[in-house]
Amino acid sequence: MGAVDVSVLGVGAAGEVTARLLGSLPGIRALRIVDIRRERLAEVRDRIPRDVESLRANLGNVADVRKACRGADIVVNTSLPAHNLRIMREAVRQKAHYIDLASEGSPDPEEPSNVHAQLAMDDQFQRADRLAVLGMGIAPGLTNLLARHASRTMRRVDAIQIRVYGSGYAEIEAFPPSRPSSRPRPSWRRCCGLRPCGRAAGSRSFRPSAARRSSASPTPLESVSAIT
Repeated sequence: MGAVDVSVLGVGAAGEVTARLLGSLPGIRALRIVDIRRERLAEVRDRIPRDVESLRANLGNVADVRKACRGADIVVNTSLPAHNLRIMREAVRQKAHYIDLASEGSPDPEEPSNVHAQLAMDDQFQRADRLAVLGMGIAPGLTNLLARHASRTMRRVDAIQIRVYGSGYAEIEAFPPSRPSSRPRPSWRRCCGLRPCGRAAGSRSFRPSAARRSSASPTPLESVSAIT
């Protein structure tokens, strides 16, 4: 693929960093930033030293999402996870590659994350010969890449554990749970004397098998939380 056109949907903190980085790369032919806030669009546009198209759009609206993705070779979804499926469907319809930062989970840890609905779109992306990369935020995302990079210096890896600070039960302004939970909020403790850690903080383990180590390239929607 030569020079590409990229749409960045949502220019909050992560979206701004993404847009500014893309704006500095020589392989980006056209860059579009999308958000519902006019003032925010203007702020981010002025911080990118190149021509940038800014588009005000409501990502909860299918018609607006269509405009946001139109003509893009790559759609980078840095908006809220609640918009993921809507944006993914439009990306594959327009035969664009897709990347997001996080998937919408469930307030109940016994219920599956909504990421499974995204993974179910694997066949559609394969038929379109396009790639979708999910969860390229911090955890999963950067943490997995760091673990993979570190493992290259080791002769043997028995297990990789990724500890996520925080709790799946916590409600924060940008990512409220999709429905109310009757589960109690986690209490807090200090594990190292430096900062509080959630007792419900997740720990994800990966134990490589010979089959996984020798596996071929992942399918377009293989979860990035799997380290191969």
